[in-house]
Amino acid sequence: MARRDLVVIGGGTAGLVAAIGAARQGAKVTLIERARTGGDCLWTGCVPSKALLAAAAAAHTARSSTHLGVHSDHVEVDFSRVTAHVRRAIGEVAPHDSPERLRAEGVEVLHAGARFVADDAVEVAGRRLRFRSAMIATGAAPVLPPIDGLVQAGPLTTETIWDLEELPRRLVVLGGGPIGCELGQAFARLGAEVTLVEMEPRLLPREEPEASEVVHAALLVDGVEVRTAARASAVLPGDPTGGGGGDGSTDGWRLRLERAGAAGGARVDPGRGAGGSDSRGAGGAPGRARAGRGARLGRGGPRSLAPAPPPTGPSACPPPRRSAPGSAPAARCP
Repeated sequence: MARRDLVVIGGGTAGLVAAIGAARQGAKVTLIERARTGGDCLWTGCVPSKALLAAAAAAHTARSSTHLGVHSDHVEVDFSRVTAHVRRAIGEVAPHDSPERLRAEGVEVLHAGARFVADDAVEVAGRRLRFRSAMIATGAAPVLPPIDGLVQAGPLTTETIWDLEELPRRLVVLGGGPIGCELGQAFARLGAEVTLVEMEPRLLPREEPEASEVVHAALLVDGVEVRTAARASAVLPGDPTGGGGGDGSTDGWRLRLERAGAAGGARVDPGRGAGGSDSRGAGGAPGRARAGRGARLGRGGPRSLAPAPPPTGPSACPPPRRSAPGSAPAARCP
């Protein structure tokens, strides 16, 4: 069969931009995605998070406009309608990242896993596909930190938090990077009691100290309890009698904190998007490029959220994306 000019493995933001850009220049392009095109930005990142932030900002504005002469004694948040707003935002953007749009741009789209079988070929659903260049854009996946009892608590991640149908009464966010800060603030403004835990001495450890101070102060104003220089060492069942930091129910959980430690993050996942590869699919060979979020995510990446009561015990205080309809201006993808 004819050799493709470019094979793109992974249909997230990087893969979509590369595939469409190359096709518009006349290249023969095949994009391989085993799940759904759009990637984190569309389904679990930029679009849903900014739609959620828009709802949270509206609630915050309603509560804090007395200086303008606007008084609201009670702001009620209907979380089911908030989640419906988030889903609508995703639905309005999804056609732009769809296989139909890609095919209209001249990109061949294959829904399957992919495996490199030669320096110039991949195997896709039993089909051998030769290429001149290949791009690995399989992205990253949430990873849970090794905390005793965390798995048993059924923690949320940045992928599963969008499945919530009810607003958590209490939420602990592990990781004080950009994602943890924005989700922590959003849920606090929507009415949850939020505790944000960061192992580094300050929030946003990769940013300038002044930026960390501004964000820290804003979170405190919004009622977020911030614990820095703290490591979560264990998640324990709550006391059903309501003592010991439990929430008065048998499904409550307590978080034990120590000073300093290990934070959650994201790992490069060759199994996302188009599937795994053999040893030759790890990159580095001529004609292959790697793209995706894994290259710039590390210890500061807040990727794990666990519904739990406030902790007890010792503590220490790619190209720009379009905004989701009705949301705040889109920020750079985290």
